[in-house]
Amino acid sequence: MELETWLEGLTPFARNHELGRIDDLLESASFGELEDSGDAVTPIKPIRMDPEIFEIRHTALSKKLRFYHGEPAELATSLVSVHRHIKVGDEHQESQIEFAADRYTNGRDALWSLAEANEAGPSEGEVAESLEQP
Repeated sequence: MELETWLEGLTPFARNHELGRIDDLLESASFGELEDSGDAVTPIKPIRMDPEIFEIRHTALSKKLRFYHGEPAELATSLVSVHRHIKVGDEHQESQIEFAADRYTNGRDALWSLAEANEAGPSEGEVAESLEQP
């Protein structure tokens, strides 16, 4: 099940509540406030195949949500969002991580299209989103 489809199926109150929690989590990541605790409940951890890419973990109701972003040196004040999904198992998880890593690598030459995204403002589902720090 896609994350957006699941969110759309929630009641308006539940959807807004979860979106607020997700926004808070991503904002905390953008300010460097999340740390890898090294255990199963850590909210963030680098993925093995590319330590520039991080997995943000969040449980919403009964769903394990995963958000992947990069923290490239070229864009020191930005997070580059590359993928998000609902975890449904280990094999599925590995394929999602590979997809995120490929997207991140493939977007590097174009700086993840941030110049274009910043002009128009990021929209839902874009390959790259910038969470600029003030």
